[in-house]
Amino acid sequence: MFSHSSDIRRESVIDADVCIIGAGCAGITLATELNGSPLKVILLESGDLEYDEKTQSLYQGENISANPLKLEDVRLRYFGGSTNHWHGMCHPLNEIDLLPRKEIAYPGWPITLNDLTPFYVRAQKVCQLGPFVYDDENYWRQQMNFSPLLSGNLLRTSFFQLSPPTRFGAVYREVLKKSANVEVILNANALELESSGDADHVTQVRVAHINGNTFWVKAKKFVLSAGGLETPRILLLSNKIQKKGLGNGHDLVGRYYMDHLANLRSGTLQFIADQSKYPWYFKLGTKVNHLPDTTVGVLLTPSTELIKKEGITNFRIMLLPTPEEKGIDSVKSIISGIKSGHIPDDLGGHIKNVLSEIDSVTNLAFKNIFHTNKNLLGAREKSTAITRADIDLNMEQLPNRDSKVSLSGQKDVFGQNRLKLDWKISEMDKKTAGKALETIALECGKYNLGRVRISDSLKQDTSFETSWHHMGTTRMSVSPTDGVVNVDCKVHGVDNLFIASSSVFTTGGWANPTLTITALSIRLADHLKTLFS
Repeated sequence: MFSHSSDIRRESVIDADVCIIGAGCAGITLATELNGSPLKVILLESGDLEYDEKTQSLYQGENISANPLKLEDVRLRYFGGSTNHWHGMCHPLNEIDLLPRKEIAYPGWPITLNDLTPFYVRAQKVCQLGPFVYDDENYWRQQMNFSPLLSGNLLRTSFFQLSPPTRFGAVYREVLKKSANVEVILNANALELESSGDADHVTQVRVAHINGNTFWVKAKKFVLSAGGLETPRILLLSNKIQKKGLGNGHDLVGRYYMDHLANLRSGTLQFIADQSKYPWYFKLGTKVNHLPDTTVGVLLTPSTELIKKEGITNFRIMLLPTPEEKGIDSVKSIISGIKSGHIPDDLGGHIKNVLSEIDSVTNLAFKNIFHTNKNLLGAREKSTAITRADIDLNMEQLPNRDSKVSLSGQKDVFGQNRLKLDWKISEMDKKTAGKALETIALECGKYNLGRVRISDSLKQDTSFETSWHHMGTTRMSVSPTDGVVNVDCKVHGVDNLFIASSSVFTTGGWANPTLTITALSIRLADHLKTLFS
């Protein structure tokens, strides 16, 4: 059922077996998995059922990173969380993502892909996806008449699935509305986790409506599922007993912040021949005829051997077809100007366009000379041919202890410290970007596919954009000296506090995190049930 914090009696205490803080992908998955159980579950959501500017402003904070994004722009604070604007790309972590790697100085995941696979299978249904089949080229060859663009040993074809995308708040609203044991409380902001004298047991959470009504939820088990930024903030704000923040005895809460590094135009690939016979690579997704509820996309990722040999992190490359018009239009302007006896405006800009697309210009000039295309100055026929693509590079980020979120001196409407983000990009991140582009260039040349022109912008930190995937700030580990939660996602040193979030990721892999968040949340729900059995 649903209720609003404004309707709850001021200064009252609500009892529950499990209190979940945050109703995004993780929180809603947990609540639906616990629905129908004998447990009394309270799910707290800061926002309402729809977007509200005042509540959204609670996400404001201080960003001292090279990337000047506003923190309130990269998350959504209402029922369903950031699934209200996600694109739906899903893929599990690769086996190598969960294994120790020599290039990563910190301990890796304490669980394996085999540990997660049963929960990935169940997460497929939650995210409204098809069968749990991803990088099985033979399977998709049969389902889609697929054939690979590259067949080398350095890059491989990976397949992702597209969720509709699942808007968790809309899709699972009725299930929770009708639930007899799960109560969703909207407009309920978790301000602080209050703990026992030695900070090893959470007793209750202090909650407030944005307009002032305050109450408490007392529970046997608590789960923080407020995302990769707000989850560590709540721990850091819960500092009445443990002065550095709850669960922060080793100063690790908020550290190892990772995102997927994006560079949408890191290079261009000029094909030698039309590549429209490989349509799967050049669009976001393809509907699978024999699987009507399944949409599959195709991209390029590094082989395990390449990652190990070069000591780099994981990455993925998407190919975005792009028209060959900017440079050619500049050639038209220059020739037209010369014929009319004057130099065209912005000659320097036109020359820059020509040089940046010299392969396209040369290719069209060749066709013009040998009468294989219309005259260069004439109108070009529209074509569905794919002769050039932008390289969309997205990468796993190296875990970095100094990349972190902490508390700012700025205050929100509750008088609490806002968030401060210090997102750092390492030399390893730049090395991976360079090796990714070098590899696709060499592979395309080796197989006579085309030529790659690499942008020189990757030398600057500011060339990397955020993917809005907030990971690593309460990383999973065996030892409390290496992370914040254990293999069961329980906070080290606190016997009844758990975290369901991408914040527990130890590494990020190349895949978008939603499917893994869902799988981990299902896994945690099963574990919580055993604790009450």
